[in-house]
Amino acid sequence: METDMCAVDGIQFLTGCTFGKGNLVHKDFGKAGFIFFDREADHGFRALFLDDAIRDLPAPGGLTGKEARTFHIMEADISDLFEVKTIVLPPVRPARILQSITCQECREKVMESRLRRFDGKDLCIPCFMGYEQKI
Repeated sequence: METDMCAVDGIQFLTGCTFGKGNLVHKDFGKAGFIFFDREADHGFRALFLDDAIRDLPAPGGLTGKEARTFHIMEADISDLFEVKTIVLPPVRPARILQSITCQECREKVMESRLRRFDGKDLCIPCFMGYEQKI
């Protein structure tokens, strides 16, 4: 997912993919782009929402604002809403379960890949950032 907008909630609901399971990946590009990849079939596609396709359409039957927009989205052909392209990128690797290590400052557990070493201590990111340093 190239965004953190509410559409991601719908994708999680419809596909069963979640951040927690590691099969939904967020890359914060600020775009309404969504990549879907079938690891078993080894193919995927990217769908980019075409917001301009429904922005200024006339509202039927007195509908206004959100109601008109929702009507147009529900009635539109999928190709009018999304630009879809096949992707050839390899899929994101499956999530790995990493060791939890205790931060030597706050004593809370932190995922091994998020651990920082500073002055001989294993620190979580907030504790690491608490030290005055040039980063």
